[in-house]
Amino acid sequence: MFKKKVKEEEKNNDTPIFESALRKRIKLSIKIGVPVLLVALFAFIVYRVATSEGRKIVFSDEGVAGTYDLMPINPEYDADGDGIMLSDQGLTLVGETDYLSLSFSNKENLFVIKDLKTGETFRSYPEAIYETTLAEGEESDIKNYDDTTETGQFLSSPVFVGYTKSGMDGGYVLGVNQMKHIKTVYFIENGVRLRYEMLDLELEFSIEILVEGDELIYKIPANGIIERETLAGEEKDRRPLLTSLSVLPYLGSHRNGQEGYFVSPDGSGALTIFDAPKITNYNEYSKEVYGSDITFETNNKPAFNEFNVSIGAYGIVENIDAEGQNMNQKANSMMTAFIVNGDSSAELKIANPGIRKLPFYSIYFQYNYRDYYKMQLTEGGTQYDMVVADRQLGDVEQRIKISVSEDKKFSYVDTAKVVRDKLIAQWNGRYGIDMSNAAVGEADALNLKLFMGAQNQSGGVLNQIKVMTDFADVKDIYNALSEAGAYDVRLSLLGWQNKGYFWNATSKLKPDSSFSDDVELEELLKWAKDNGIVLALDNNTLVVYGDPTNGASFRNSIVKQANTFYLNYFITDNSGIYRKSEYYVMSPKYYDKEVVNNVIANLSEYGASAVDLRHLGNLLYSDYNEENPLFRVQAMDLYTKWLENYSSKFEEVTVYDANAFTVPFVDSILDISVDKSSHVLLDEEVPFIQLVYHGLLDYYSAPVNNQDNERFFLLRSIEYGSLMSYEVTKEKTSELRYTYYNGLYRSEFDDKSDEALKNDIVETYNIVSEAILPYVSLEIVNHYKVDDNYEIYCTEYSDGTLIYVCYEDSKDISGNQIEITVNDQVNGGEVTVNGMDYTIKKGGK
Repeated sequence: MFKKKVKEEEKNNDTPIFESALRKRIKLSIKIGVPVLLVALFAFIVYRVATSEGRKIVFSDEGVAGTYDLMPINPEYDADGDGIMLSDQGLTLVGETDYLSLSFSNKENLFVIKDLKTGETFRSYPEAIYETTLAEGEESDIKNYDDTTETGQFLSSPVFVGYTKSGMDGGYVLGVNQMKHIKTVYFIENGVRLRYEMLDLELEFSIEILVEGDELIYKIPANGIIERETLAGEEKDRRPLLTSLSVLPYLGSHRNGQEGYFVSPDGSGALTIFDAPKITNYNEYSKEVYGSDITFETNNKPAFNEFNVSIGAYGIVENIDAEGQNMNQKANSMMTAFIVNGDSSAELKIANPGIRKLPFYSIYFQYNYRDYYKMQLTEGGTQYDMVVADRQLGDVEQRIKISVSEDKKFSYVDTAKVVRDKLIAQWNGRYGIDMSNAAVGEADALNLKLFMGAQNQSGGVLNQIKVMTDFADVKDIYNALSEAGAYDVRLSLLGWQNKGYFWNATSKLKPDSSFSDDVELEELLKWAKDNGIVLALDNNTLVVYGDPTNGASFRNSIVKQANTFYLNYFITDNSGIYRKSEYYVMSPKYYDKEVVNNVIANLSEYGASAVDLRHLGNLLYSDYNEENPLFRVQAMDLYTKWLENYSSKFEEVTVYDANAFTVPFVDSILDISVDKSSHVLLDEEVPFIQLVYHGLLDYYSAPVNNQDNERFFLLRSIEYGSLMSYEVTKEKTSELRYTYYNGLYRSEFDDKSDEALKNDIVETYNIVSEAILPYVSLEIVNHYKVDDNYEIYCTEYSDGTLIYVCYEDSKDISGNQIEITVNDQVNGGEVTVNGMDYTIKKGGK
C-alpha cells in the first residue's frame, strides 16, 4: 500500500503540539471577535446617529423667536397686581366691548362670551343636560362633568397640553386639569392671562384670552413658555418637553342631533353636520394646515381622495331649529376662527361624539411646537417615538369672530366671506399686498396642458426619454383647436426639460434634445407672444429626481429627516400606492442660494413670459440637514420671497392648488380642488375655497379628461365657478406605461383620424365661455341646494346671475335626460333644468 507523502516543511516542523492549539484558539477568537466588534461598532454608530452626537444642528430663531410681550396686568380689576381672582365662586366679568362681554369662573374653568345685542351666550364647554330639564329623547350627561373623573377634568380644561416625559416615549395629550399644576389668573385689558406651572413637566406657559370688538382672541406668547434647562450630563432631547397646546377646544362643541355644522377648508371645503349619522368609534379628523410636513410624515399608504387644508380657518354655524329650540338658543349664530400667527405649525382637529367618551362634536386648532419621528436605538429593531429638541413655533394668535342674528340664518357662505376679509387683511399686514380691490383681468377659458415626455424606468440603457409631444406639435394642436373655434386657450408645457417631466432640479435647466433644441423652444415662445397666447413653462422646483448633480451633493442640497436619513420623495404607482423612489427633496435653503436665480435667468433667456411652479403651492416642509436647517415657518418666508421674485420677472406666475400664503403672489391656480377628502367626519363637500377666492384671481380645475366621470367633473367645475383644463399628447397615452407618469387616461390628440378628444375640448370650451368666463371677475355671493329632494345647486354671482347645476341622472324610455322643474326657495320662481346639465338666469331673472 502507498504511504502518505509527507511534505518537507512538515518533516522539519519543530513546533510543539500545544502551540498549534493556541493558534487554533487565536483563530477562533478572531473568527468570533471580529463580528462582535463589527456589531458593537454598528450599535455605536446607530447610537451616535440616534442621539445626534457629533451632529450639531443650529436653527435660526427667525419666525420662532417671541415678539409678543405678555400684556400688562389691568389695575382696574387687580389693584394689588398679585393676579389672584378675588372670588372662586361663579362668573366674574373680565372684559367687555360694544358687542361682547367675557366672563370667567376660576373654580369651574369656564369662559362665557355674551352677545350684548341679543343676549346669546357661548360657553367654553357645553352646559350639562340635567335630569330636571330633559327634553324628549334626551338623556342626562351630568356624569361627564364630574371633576373627580378623567372625563370631567378633560372637558373642563381650558387648554390641552401635548408633552413628552423623556423625549422618546411617544408623547401624550392631556387636559391641563388632568395634570399637577399651579394656575395663576392675571387680569389684562378686556380679558385674562392664565399662567400654568406644570409641576411634573417642569415647564410653564401662559395663555391670554380676551375680547376685542366682535372677536374672541387667543394668544400664546412664545416668551411666556419657559422650559427647564438641560441638566449636566443630560441630553438635550431626553428631558420633559412641550409638544403642543390647544386653547378652549370645546368652545362651539355640539351634541348629536342639534342643528348646525362645522365648516372646514379641506380640499374645496367640507361640512360636518351635527345630525348626520356617524361611526362613533372612528378616529378624529386631524390634518396639518398647508399639508403634512413630509420630513416627518412621508405618506406610504393609498391616498385616493385626500386633499390639503389650505387655509388656517374654520367655521361653526348654528341656526335655530324648526321648533325654535336648540339647547335654549335664542338666535342664529356663527363663529369663524382664523389664525393670525402660528398657521405654519397648526393642525385642524375635528372630533365626533364618542371620542374621549364625550358626547360632543368639537373643532379646534392644535399648535405643534415639536414633531415626533421614528428611531431605531437597539440592534433588535425596536423603534422609539423620538421628539425633536428645538421648538419650531413662535407666537400664536387666533381670532374667532362671533356673529349673531335673530332673523338671518347663517351658512358656510357667510363663513367664507369672513375668511376672505381676514385673508386680505393678513396678506396686507404680512406682505404689504392689498387685494381688497383686486382686478382680475381677462382669463383664458381653458388651460391646455401639453405633456411632452418622461423618462422610461425600465433600467439601464432603456431609460430613454419617451417623447409624447414636441415643440412643432404644440403649434399644430393649438392651431387645430383655434380653427375649430377654441382660440382663447392658455398653454402649459409639461416635461419640456432635460429628461422630461422628472427633470432633476439640481441640473442645468434646458430643453431635452429629444424634443429639439433651444432655438425651437425660443421660436415657439416667440410665436406664442406674437399671437397673444399665454404659453407657460411648467417647472419642477423642489424635487431632485435622481442623485444631486451640477455641484450639488446630498450633504449640501438634500433634506434630512430628524433621524438623519435623507428624505426620499414618495411617488405613486399604477395602483395609487406611494412607493419610495430614488428621488429626493431639495433643501429650500439650497434652492434659495444656488438654484432659483439660475432658473429665472435660464427661463428669461428662452423668452418665457409665464411659468407654472410645481410644489410651491402645496408642499411645505422642514429640513434637519446640518448644512441648511429650517422650520416650516422659515420655508414659508422663502417661498414668498421666490414667488415675489418670479412675479417681478414674468408676466404670469401660477402654482398648483395653492396654500393661502402663496395666493397674493400669483395670477392663477391650477388643479384647484373641487372635492373634499374622504373621512367619515366630512359629510358634504362645498365650494368654500372658491367662495373665498373667486374674483381675487383665476383658478382652473384639474384636467377633465383625467377624471373617472368627465361629465360630473365638468358640472362640478361649473357649480364651483372654476375654469377648466385638459391634458393632451401627440402620441398614444399607452406609450407612458414604463414611466412614473401614470395619471393620464386618454390624452392622444389626433385631429385627423380620431377627433373625439378635440371635439370634447371644443365643446367644453364653449360651455366655459358661456357659464364661467363672463363671471370670473365677480364674487360668488351665494351657493345653496335648491331643493332637498333633488341634487340641484345654485351659484349666485354679485351681478345677480344664477347658475343652476343638476346632477340628477334620470332618463326617459328613449335614453334622453328628463327635465326637472323645482321651486327656488331662496331667489324665488320655478327653475327647469335637464338632468346632468346646467341652466343660467342672467341677472337673477
